[in-house]
This record gives sequence, C-alpha cells and structure tokens, in this order.
Amino acid sequence: MDCHTKNTMSWLNLVFQGLILLLGLFILGKSAHFVVTVVTQIGHRLRLSQFITGFIILGVATSTPEIFVGIQSAISGTPQLSLGNLFGANIVLLTLISGLAAILNHGMNVKAEMAHNHRLLQISLLILAPLILLVDSSLSRLDALFLVVMYVGYLIYTYKQRPADSPPLDRPLIDHKTWHVAFLAVIGLLGLVVSARAVVVTGVNIAALLHIPSLIVGTLLLSLGTNLPELSVVFAAIRHHHPNLVVGDVLGSASTNTLVIALLGLISPFVISEWAILESAGIMMIVVLGVFFYFAKSKDKLSLGEGLVLVGLYIAFLTSQVASLYLR
Repeated sequence: MDCHTKNTMSWLNLVFQGLILLLGLFILGKSAHFVVTVVTQIGHRLRLSQFITGFIILGVATSTPEIFVGIQSAISGTPQLSLGNLFGANIVLLTLISGLAAILNHGMNVKAEMAHNHRLLQISLLILAPLILLVDSSLSRLDALFLVVMYVGYLIYTYKQRPADSPPLDRPLIDHKTWHVAFLAVIGLLGLVVSARAVVVTGVNIAALLHIPSLIVGTLLLSLGTNLPELSVVFAAIRHHHPNLVVGDVLGSASTNTLVIALLGLISPFVISEWAILESAGIMMIVVLGVFFYFAKSKDKLSLGEGLVLVGLYIAFLTSQVASLYLR
C-alpha cells in the first residue's frame, strides 16, 4: 500500500470518527434534554424540590459511568486505580461544571437550598469522608461500610426535607404513571451513558489520528469523560430555567462518588502503596470544596465572577496535572 493510499484512508477514518463524534454529541444533548424533562416530572410527582430532585435522582443517575468504572476496577483487583478518577471527577464537578452553570445562568441563587440546616456543610463532610478515612493509606470493609451507612443515611435525611407545604396528592406516589415516567428516565440515562462513551472513544481516536500527545488527551478527556452526563444535564437544565436542579445534580454527583469509593472497599479492600499519586488531587479537592463553600455561603449565590474563578481553578488543576505528567 503506497503512501498516498495510506493518507487517503487516514483522512477517511478521520472523517468517519468526526461524524461519530458529532452524532454522539447530538444524542448526548437530546438525551440530556429528555432526562431533565422526565426527572423534573418525577420530582414533582414525589413532591421534591428542584434541589432534592437533582441531588437524589439526577446525582445518582448521572454518576452511572463512575459506578460502572468503579465496580469493574474493584472486580479486576485494582480498585485504587479509580480513586484518582473519582477525586478528579469531584474537582470537575465543583469547578468546571458549577462554574459554567453560574456563567451561563449569569449567577445562581443557592440561598433557599444551602441555608437549610447547614446543608452545604453536611454535604462537604460527606464528600470529604473518603479522603479522611484514606489518611492511613488504606480502606477496609469496615471503613467502606461506614461510608455506605453515611451516604444512605444522608439520602434518607435529605428526602425527609422535601417541602412540608406540598399539597397532598389525590393519587398514590407510586402508580402506573410513575413507573412509566421512571422507565422513560432510564431510557434517557442509557442514551446519556452510551453517547458519552462514544464521544470519549472517538475523541481519543481523533487525537491519535492527529498525533496529539496521548498524555494531554488522556488527562483532558478522562477528567471530563465520566462527567459528560452532568455537563450535558447542566446545559439542558439552564435552558429550562432550573438552576437549583443543577446545584443538586453537581453536589449529588460529588456525594455519590463517596458511595462509589465505598463499593470499591466493600468488593476489594485496598492499601495505597504510593499516596503521592493521589496527594495532589486530594489537596486540590479540599481547596476547591473550600472555595465553593465560601462562594455559596458568602452571598448565598454563585455569581458570574465566582463562576469564572471556579473555571479558572479547573484550568489551573488541568495545567498542573499535564505539567506533572511531563516532569515524571
């Protein structure tokens, strides 16, 4: 096969991968629009606020990629490999995604939700709990069980904080219509997961064809890949004027990562041989959570300027990660 034929085939492959990427992005956007619409209906039927709907339902649902990756990692005997991804995912959620949401919405008022019984402080402790238990460089089944109890207990507590003045329904909370809506939500979530996976895979393939350094591609795409469902849901929720749904999804997804880490420990308890690998991500997560906490509580909102700062923190983290890879 001559050089000209190889170049032609490479370009055809590039075009093919590009078309798949565009199709994946299109399905991702449509799925997010569908999920936001259906999940909002579920929250309304269960008499939940936008924040609680985002925290309990969307937060768990859009974390499906992290859950599958974590379980597969634990079954393969390398659970610690997914820890960096989970910590990195929290950083993406609290900086890039929440920052973009504040920018696109020209600021997000979080007073009504965050002032409730010190909710933000409670969620912060839930997110940081795995990091605290990993100080001794290990996660036992007892540690993991504690995290599961902590997470499930907080979900139950959060559900009980649904609006007390909600009018009583003239029908059961769970009926045929509810199951139908839930089925539609599952279909939409499958669309999110499959299309997000397609976007990541084709993105990596295109980068390889264009000879973009794999270290840069891996750091950029893998840090965003498992959070594409959340990112697409943010855009859809902002378009539908549901900012509190966004805040709930971001904090719910970050909290669900605590459950994923717990599942890792339950399936395969582990010891971290090189804490330095996770140290930078852990420190950054503490810093990011502190900044997010300060912004949300200082003026009871995330302003446009604070959104820009959060996105800037993500860029700084990404730059530091790429630099560290090249310096190793």
